[in-house]
Amino acid sequence: MSIERKALSESIKLTIEGNQESDIEEWIENAYPDLKSKKILKQIPDYLKEKADGDKKVILGFCIEATKSLYKNLLKIGDFTGALKALQELSKLSKETRKERQIENIETHEESKDKDQKVELLRLVKNG
Repeated sequence: MSIERKALSESIKLTIEGNQESDIEEWIENAYPDLKSKKILKQIPDYLKEKADGDKKVILGFCIEATKSLYKNLLKIGDFTGALKALQELSKLSKETRKERQIENIETHEESKDKDQKVELLRLVKNG
């Protein structure tokens, strides 16, 4: 991994952890004095946009698994309020999964219908 990619990776982690841009910029300047901190900072939004454009199912699956893990850990430490919130979030994610399946079923049905229409049109052209 190049030094620039490593700096970007660590800067993204700092961003996700809630650090301010000015703090991240200072960190880059101290940790990687040979790199231009502004250049690294400008890449963070692009990286996040790219990840947001990823497969919705993968993102949804990750969120569901992370929420399950969070729920389990909250129960272990006795944070029942937090565990209940995790369950509520899991319920929302479950509803989102059902919506995604419904959309997928509709798209599959439409594709099938389009294919049937194309086959019928080809049959008519050949016989006509």
